[in-house]
Amino acid sequence: MTRPLIVANWKMNMTLEEARGWCAFWPKDWGVKKRAANVVVCPSFVQLLFVQGRLLEIGFELGAQDCAAEAMGAHTGDVSALMLKDAGCHYVIVGHSERRTNHRENDPMVCQKSIQVFSSGMTPIVCIGETLDERTKGKTHEVLTRQLTRSLPHDLKEKNVVVAYEPVWAIGTGKVPAMDEIKNAHAHIFEVLTSLGWEGAKPILYGGSVTSDNAFEILGLPFVGGLLVGGASLIPEKFDGILKAAEVF
Repeated sequence: MTRPLIVANWKMNMTLEEARGWCAFWPKDWGVKKRAANVVVCPSFVQLLFVQGRLLEIGFELGAQDCAAEAMGAHTGDVSALMLKDAGCHYVIVGHSERRTNHRENDPMVCQKSIQVFSSGMTPIVCIGETLDERTKGKTHEVLTRQLTRSLPHDLKEKNVVVAYEPVWAIGTGKVPAMDEIKNAHAHIFEVLTSLGWEGAKPILYGGSVTSDNAFEILGLPFVGGLLVGGASLIPEKFDGILKAAEVF
């Protein structure tokens, strides 16, 4: 297994003072001594420039939580992929279920955002996942296939893309699918991606109530190449526990 990719999604949390305290937890040489995982931290837009230098010292990479579907123009309140690249980002999360639900983002819009991220020289982290209702009706694979087919650009083989599987019903609830469910979902995602021309060296992340207690077991599953961590990433001690779980891989 290659080095896992661990992504911290702070969502709409952290003041600048709290972000400063979070960064202060990590020694400057963490990336040199540990480097058990590739770590990406995705703060809010207003904190990007504030934490960029400190994350670089630690050995973490900078990411963003979203971007606009357009390159530039009269789009008040939006932030373009090029702006994020200019701010030092290497990754951008697109299609998170909270964006899909709260902001009515559909697959074509997610695809357009992915293209903007690619065009700006960054890597999109494209999120997919089924709702509890879809899972109960046995539609998990159908939903994942549809989202993958419509949310990713057609020339996938030429693109550097990370896919994150986050069952919507597990995000922030404390509920985690059975390990067999995660394994089967990731195997299906890998199969669909391969049919689309994707090259399997890139990681498929799992997200949804990830903790230091379950991180090791999840990372050990086939086709799981890393984690997308929400609430547990806000507390450095808990996030450190997740990173320690990756040290054996």
